[in-house]
Amino acid sequence: LNLSTGDVMQANRKVSIIIVNRNRADLTRDCVDAIVKHTDNALYEIIVVDNGSTAAEVETLVRASLQNIELIPLNRNMFFGEANNIGAENATGEYVLFINNDVNVTHGWLNQLLTVLNNEFCAGAVGPKFLYPDGKLQEAGAYIRSDGWALQLGKGGMTLPPGYVDTIQVVDYCSAACLLMRKSDFLNLGGFDPIFDPAYFEDTDLALRLRSLGLLTYYCGQAVVYHQAEVTSRREWTKDQFSGIVSANHAKFVKRWGDF
Repeated sequence: LNLSTGDVMQANRKVSIIIVNRNRADLTRDCVDAIVKHTDNALYEIIVVDNGSTAAEVETLVRASLQNIELIPLNRNMFFGEANNIGAENATGEYVLFINNDVNVTHGWLNQLLTVLNNEFCAGAVGPKFLYPDGKLQEAGAYIRSDGWALQLGKGGMTLPPGYVDTIQVVDYCSAACLLMRKSDFLNLGGFDPIFDPAYFEDTDLALRLRSLGLLTYYCGQAVVYHQAEVTSRREWTKDQFSGIVSANHAKFVKRWGDF
């Protein structure tokens, strides 16, 4: 736990930042370094859940970042959802912040997200503005179409209203590549549903379950992160395997939420 001396939050307002690593210690190290550099809040912890990486990868994490993280090593790949669930169950903060290791944060990111979660009407989750490494917009929140597929605002050069990307908006969901929630809400919902293992649609499903409790998901345009996107999945699966996983989980999602 790396604590600064300024801007101290109350002890019961600590944020637990959860990162899942799968044989990409280099990315995880960069992600941790960016969090430490750009996070003003004094009370946060960084929990790295290693998802069955090689011994060499785990040792790299221990050598490079031991002073900044709590490392939870798993002896096999528990996939995205369950690894994050394990991280949340071990979190000591009032809030849990899920972040992919291919994300780099910018100054003030966490304070902006916390402000939205604690001040907006019925806020249950909040996500940032996602940019590609080259600065192009990747996602400004997302909506779910009637066929169950996602419409990520701004992706692919989509034209948005002037100034929209810098606003605060209610959306259907934000990607769990960077998502802030209260730990109590996340655990009360049962976390990410393992029915969506190995990955994809678990964050969309979580947002709709959160909505069923009367809690909304917000997009916060003042919190900015850079996201490489699909770095781990491209190494784990072929293009055909990836397509099959997404299609299968889309079918599960529609079966559960189609009427909604």
